[in-house]
Amino acid sequence: MIGLALLTFASYVFFLIWLCNSSEPTTNEFGPYPREVSS
Repeated sequence: MIGLALLTFASYVFFLIWLCNSSEPTTNEFGPYPREVSS
């Protein structure tokens, strides 16, 4: 149970860091796959 909590917390922190790094105004409305729609 503790391992699951740590995994959930780690994935949440990683998601926040990913949002901060990929904060482009042109990719926010397309979701997590800007490479497929940027062309």
